[in-house]
Amino acid sequence: MPSALIVTGGNLEMNSRVQSIIEKSDYIVAADAGVEHCLQHKIVPDLVVGDFDSITSESMELVKQLNWNVETFPEEKDKTDGELALLKALDQKAHEIWIIGGILGEDRFDHGIGNLFLLTSEVLKDTTISMTDGQHEVYVVRSRQSIEIKGTSKDTLSMISIEPETHGITSWGLKYDLLGITLTRGSTRGMSNTFLWKKVEISISKGLLLVMVDRQTK
Repeated sequence: MPSALIVTGGNLEMNSRVQSIIEKSDYIVAADAGVEHCLQHKIVPDLVVGDFDSITSESMELVKQLNWNVETFPEEKDKTDGELALLKALDQKAHEIWIIGGILGEDRFDHGIGNLFLLTSEVLKDTTISMTDGQHEVYVVRSRQSIEIKGTSKDTLSMISIEPETHGITSWGLKYDLLGITLTRGSTRGMSNTFLWKKVEISISKGLLLVMVDRQTK
């Protein structure tokens, strides 16, 4: 089954890790303002979706000249361009999806929050979904799942429960390992941990956990 990449708007630090994610992707969807990142970094998407209210007319003209596959949606709709792109990736039976961009932006704080919660959608329960802007990474851990994340002692890792309670949270390789604990929604107990090992593993028995990594890239 293929892996997919969704390129959204917002801040994006193009580094070797992001470049590796791009190169390993079998199917690429650009969502609206993500077109600007694609043009800037020479990313060729398989599909471009959106209402295109966030890109310049010059960029849209270049997209036409490049003959990219474009699917246009009306401005008045009940899904964001990012969610539309995500659904298109799922149509390709992607088992792993990375979103680049979409965490922080210059003027749309609401889109960043919306994208974080988009990762927790029930339609993704059988899909590995992660997001990065080159400096920050977000992962999702669901019931009876585990993930492995590589990092350094300079990186910060935080965990937040999305459901009222997330049970059986266990980590290996962090400075402050968690051993089968329960995090409640709103608790800050899982914040500001650091990597003790170069690779950590985090698992839960029941619930829904967001894992966020702040990379010190400089």
